[in-house]
Formats: sequence, C-alpha cells, structure tokens
Amino acid sequence: MLRSLVGSEMCIRDRMYTVAADGTAFYFKLEDKGQIASPIGFCRLQGGAPSCLEWTQEGDACLMGFPSGEILAVYPPEQSDMDAIVDGATFEYPTKFAGLGFRQKMKPPLKL
Repeated sequence: MLRSLVGSEMCIRDRMYTVAADGTAFYFKLEDKGQIASPIGFCRLQGGAPSCLEWTQEGDACLMGFPSGEILAVYPPEQSDMDAIVDGATFEYPTKFAGLGFRQKMKPPLKL
C-alpha cells in the first residue's frame, strides 16, 4: 500500500488529498504510478486547515487532525456527488465527514 505525507498532502494507492491553508481540500486521482495527478474536485473543510492527515486502514476516508484537537474522517466524493470534469476544470462537491473525537492536550504533572 502506497502511503505518504508531505506537508498537508496524503496519498494512498491511486488517490490523493491535498489541503490549502484556507481549509480547501483538493481530491486527485493518481495515474502512471503516482506521476500524474488528475484533479477530481474540491471541498471546503470546517475549521480551517488540518495539522495532520492519514488515510483509514480501509482507505475509505482521510482522517484529519486539527490544531483545535478535533479529529474528522473526511470521505471522498461519491460519483453521484461530483460535478464531472468539464474542459479540465474541477468543481466543488459536498463535504461528507464524521467527527471521531476530540484530543485534549495533556496537563503537566503537578509539582510537589
């Protein structure tokens, strides 16, 4: 299984998410052993840009961790949700996500 994380970019097999600083997530199809990225569409994430990305073990969602501590599973678009690529342009698709948890920062140990 091909997985990599470079900045705010996450790849698995033949798909890739990359997230801009404003929280816009771009979804790509990878071809030619990952040498060609064909755009599929984009969605806007609530809460801005994540600080880390990881595909689920099943590869059906991209887990995104945010500086606030929220962890969301963001699902790729369904074929029926996507606006088809027309003349090389991609379009926005509805964001489908599930809240998985909230990570709290640990408090330092009490000094005695």
